[in-house]
Amino acid sequence: MTALSGSSLTVGFVGESTKRRSPSPSIFHFSSRLRFLIPIAVKTRSDGANLLRKPATGNFRPENRSDEAIVDWEDQILEETVPLVNFAKMILHSGRYKNGERLSREHEKAVIEKLLPYHPEYERKIEGGINHIKVMNHPEHGETRCMFVVWRNGEEIDFSYWKCVKGLIRRKYPLHSQNFIFKHFRYHS
Repeated sequence: MTALSGSSLTVGFVGESTKRRSPSPSIFHFSSRLRFLIPIAVKTRSDGANLLRKPATGNFRPENRSDEAIVDWEDQILEETVPLVNFAKMILHSGRYKNGERLSREHEKAVIEKLLPYHPEYERKIEGGINHIKVMNHPEHGETRCMFVVWRNGEEIDFSYWKCVKGLIRRKYPLHSQNFIFKHFRYHS
């Protein structure tokens, strides 16, 4: 067991003698007898009471927590985003909508409520007031099909459903968004 004098922290390692004290100010004792060190416990003092707990490393799960209490954020994000991505792909690529055709009321409502609000430039996309949403080939990107917001004055502005999905992830899962987006959306702008 190794101790840092004047501190309330004590760290022990498997295979280390408990009688031996480290003269160094480090809380970790490196023995030439050991090829690696495995932390076994961290003892802390709080309000005069000693607490003994295992350090949280790797796939550590406390004994008093059930598997249901562990949240898999990646699964939760996928559960929410995969249906949106499939919905957008269905609108753009199923053949249901011809080039320049307006979305049905129910599809339009779903796009306006579930996708568009998460676009990083949402305010700019709706500034002219939404008249309807339509599907057509993007004028600058050839055969790429895209959704367009048609404003009340007749002007049109395109929006990327991928940017909407990434915006949803960033807003709802800020702690996990960067890793998730890097892993799953590498090739989408």
